[in-house]
Amino acid sequence: METINTTTTNIATWVATATVQNGDYIYNKVLVYSDTATVNTDPIPNPSMSLAKTVGLDGNTCATTSTLNDVGVGEEVTYCYVMENTGNVPLTSHDLDDDILGSLIGNEDFLVYPGESYEFKTRVNILETTTNVAEWTAQTSDIVPDMEVVTATDTATVNVVEPVAGLDFSMTVGTTPGTCGTETDITVEAGTQVIYCYQAANTGNTALTNHNLTDSFGQIVPALLTMTVDSDWVIYPSETVTLFTAQVITDYHKNTATWSASTENPFIVPSLNVQKTDSVVVRTPALNPSMVLTKTVSADGTCASASSIQVEQDIDGTDITYCYTMHNTGDTPLSTHNLMDDKLGILLENDTGFVVESGNTHSFTYTTKISTTTVNTATWTAIPVTVGTLGSMQTVVTATDMASVLVGGAEPGLTLTVTVSPVVGQCGSSNNLNLPDTLSIDGVDVQYCYIAENTGNVPLSLHNLTDNTLPILVNDSGFIIYPNQTVVVTRTEHIFLDVTNSITWSSVVAVAGMPSTVVSHTAEASVTFVVPNMNVSIAKSVSESRQGCGTEISLEVFEGSEVTYCYKVANLGNLTLNHHTLFDDRIGTIVDDDYGFQIEPGKTVIITHTYYITELSVINIAYWKSQNITIPGFDYITATGTSNQVLVTPIPRPVTRPGIRFEKTVGTESGVCATDTEIFVQPDTEVTYCFKATNVSTTSVTFITHSLVDDQLGTILDGDTSFTLADGESHTELVSTVISASITNTARWTSFTADSNDRYESEATAHVTVDTVPPDFDNVDPGDNPGNPDNPPMYFPVNGQTFLDLLNFFFSFLNGQDNYGIDVYIIILFGPLDNGALSEANLAKQVDCPTDIKLHSTGEKLDTTGATCYETKGSPYTPAVPLTNGDYEWYLVAYDLTGYYSSVHGPEAFTIGAKVGYDVYMPIVLK
Repeated sequence: METINTTTTNIATWVATATVQNGDYIYNKVLVYSDTATVNTDPIPNPSMSLAKTVGLDGNTCATTSTLNDVGVGEEVTYCYVMENTGNVPLTSHDLDDDILGSLIGNEDFLVYPGESYEFKTRVNILETTTNVAEWTAQTSDIVPDMEVVTATDTATVNVVEPVAGLDFSMTVGTTPGTCGTETDITVEAGTQVIYCYQAANTGNTALTNHNLTDSFGQIVPALLTMTVDSDWVIYPSETVTLFTAQVITDYHKNTATWSASTENPFIVPSLNVQKTDSVVVRTPALNPSMVLTKTVSADGTCASASSIQVEQDIDGTDITYCYTMHNTGDTPLSTHNLMDDKLGILLENDTGFVVESGNTHSFTYTTKISTTTVNTATWTAIPVTVGTLGSMQTVVTATDMASVLVGGAEPGLTLTVTVSPVVGQCGSSNNLNLPDTLSIDGVDVQYCYIAENTGNVPLSLHNLTDNTLPILVNDSGFIIYPNQTVVVTRTEHIFLDVTNSITWSSVVAVAGMPSTVVSHTAEASVTFVVPNMNVSIAKSVSESRQGCGTEISLEVFEGSEVTYCYKVANLGNLTLNHHTLFDDRIGTIVDDDYGFQIEPGKTVIITHTYYITELSVINIAYWKSQNITIPGFDYITATGTSNQVLVTPIPRPVTRPGIRFEKTVGTESGVCATDTEIFVQPDTEVTYCFKATNVSTTSVTFITHSLVDDQLGTILDGDTSFTLADGESHTELVSTVISASITNTARWTSFTADSNDRYESEATAHVTVDTVPPDFDNVDPGDNPGNPDNPPMYFPVNGQTFLDLLNFFFSFLNGQDNYGIDVYIIILFGPLDNGALSEANLAKQVDCPTDIKLHSTGEKLDTTGATCYETKGSPYTPAVPLTNGDYEWYLVAYDLTGYYSSVHGPEAFTIGAKVGYDVYMPIVLK
């Protein structure tokens, strides 16, 4: 008997021997038999388990790795948790917790037998790089007497890359439909259909959507219309999309395309935007349009060869025939003709009735009466006739020419101005130039500008220009200088030593049939090498007026008043200064590294700045910094200056208690109270004066008797006129009369209270100007120019004229004065329109309304609140709307880059100015 404690298997073997006889043979035979027996006993419980955590992108299959790289923001990953029972007893009551994802299995009863495994998967959108730890806990089943808890852990890591939105966009052009060309610059015959190919590739790591593709044809490519701003249309990373569009090309065209897109990932906030641009060129070698315009003039009705003629003075005018001959010098026919004469207006407008073949000419004549000397400029434009059409891409060919008619005697005149500049390619502002002495070692290039102005009334040609005996122009007939016109000739010279040049320009009168009179003018220019001395001074003053700079450095003003600070800067050194900065310690930077103007040695500039005094006493100081002009081989030198102190003290406004506010206005509409205090009318016009009195007493006062006396119209209300005028109430009287001469009249209103102890009086004035001067475009009067006394203005009558008349005269006058450096802005401000006489369709581009505008005569600031502003720049093409008063309220405002403003409201006298060159201010006054 044996005691068994563990499971045991025993093997028993029985061996026996037997003697066997077989015939003659006898042998022994061994017999062996064996068997087994097993005794099983109950096992000792040994619970254990393992946990494997992996991560991948396939939501249906467990990955084999615990680390996943290059995952995009918001991309979905699948975590897989595999628990295996590695013990010898079943496990139940399972919990699975993830330190990032939380509880995934919570005390769930299911049996996992020894050797078996259990798999759990979950999907998650990953926003950032994450390493999370999972813990699986289970208990032994009930068949084990003593319950035990087992645990296993594992980790997985997801590496998220930062989102990058990338776009590679290319554009090519070819001629095969449906195929991307390989070229970005091709040449085809006019009228060929070309295929534009647009390819966009996602080079980032996140998908792109919200696609827009535009090109310079001004349209969205049609193939994209169905998906523009379509979030369902996606280009995934490394994908490329190709689109095509076709166009018929008739001439040279460079078009530029832009592709934009943004990320479509909802987890990327805000979304990322990308945009790329590319361009291609298509050329048509056969399309080289060009033309030349020749304008001649005659008094016999024929197309003469002269561009200038002389006729006798005739009060009724002389019939003059202008002949405009267009020569097609290109290699393509021209049509759709426009001919504009700055004095005669539009002569041809989009005329397609004739085609001018290559090499041919076409003439147009126009006869009109001329009674005063006239110089006019013509512009001819045409469009090539092509086999295809491309709308706005058509080429417009332009040519110009001038002609003149001298009425009466000839008065030739010529003025020569010479400037010298250290900057080649730029005319200077003075005929004297100082240079640092260190530059004399190697010398320096300077540029001379010879500016010839025709100050007479006849055109000039056959020009001769000599500089210190050096001939620059010799009998040059290649150009004509017409009256009031300016031409510029430039020359560069390398200077080593101080030099003074004497320059002479002579020209010959170029009028058919007139003697060849010679006019000339001599000027000097000098270059001097000096030891640099950089020195500036700045003086600051303050004024209550915008009309000029005051001399005050201490000022008391009412609270909320506007003052004008004046900064007077003088160049006390010997080098020209630019790159200016002006800083005020109270206002801040006023001029910031401005190199748009120069200050010559010994010259002074004045900078003004307006400021509202709304605080306590203002004490401020200004600082100025300038540098010398950039000269090759010479570094900047800086000059600085500090101004004196200026004190502005606000004082309380006085408390006034007026009893009557009296207003007097005048207009041309009978029975209507106008809003103007000054109007322009023709002789013998009936006007209506409006007298309005309002009780504005600050205490409760009622007026019962009134008188109204006008110094021109006499007594309108006598002192016994009775009506009640309580607090805030108004009373209006209208008086009409016929005006035949300009008149200014003043009226006095007097009101009395019931006991006659309180008596209040007030005066008001109105002015009516009768315009008896007929329009005269050629005879102008000198006058005062407050902006620049050295340049008197020209006067121009506006009553009954149009913007077209005005601007034609204005710009032709400027072009006659100077052909370079003109920078003129005309701004038209329209307030409420009573009759809709103007519309946006007739105007130039809309601009922001200026706010610092005042009337020239009174300094009154114009309120542009609610006004609509339009701008023209250097163009006479403005609607032909009469400048008459009474139809609508209008303002016409012009200003130049020097900051000098002028304006007019209704018919008030008004100055238009132009900045000519650097510092010449040439105004024209409307009256």
